[in-house]
Amino acid sequence: MSAQEEHVRISDFSDRELLAVMEDLNGNGVVRSRDIALRLSAIPDLDARTEEIAHASHCVSIRMSWMRRYGLVEKGETHGEWMISEAGRRLRAARVRGLVRTGISQAEDAAGMEIANVVGEKLVAAGTVEGRAMQRELEFQIKRRKRQPWYR
Repeated sequence: MSAQEEHVRISDFSDRELLAVMEDLNGNGVVRSRDIALRLSAIPDLDARTEEIAHASHCVSIRMSWMRRYGLVEKGETHGEWMISEAGRRLRAARVRGLVRTGISQAEDAAGMEIANVVGEKLVAAGTVEGRAMQRELEFQIKRRKRQPWYR
């Protein structure tokens, strides 16, 4: 494993996962970039790690700024504070019905193009925040696929 692969990066997490981390840290309130960074990176909160923590917190703040732009989070009153937006909360709580999830997961791989088409049509018709969230989740999963050792 190379030195670069030994560290967790903010890009290793989807927006969906980051909303879940925020909810875990403070479900209905304000979460600091620093707290998210410490949770994601597992850096010990020690004085000797101040620079590393500051860098990780900065990376989280940049990502939160993008998520704010897309309507998933809102800024808190103090620098480095974030809250899940109402739209982000709705997206986080939404679930696919059991039969739909089961149908998709049990479908043959050959049905994947049809499934992608249905999802794509839903994406095109979705609202602004919902559509952007869907697009970003799909892009994240595509990048995940490309990192697989068997991918060419």
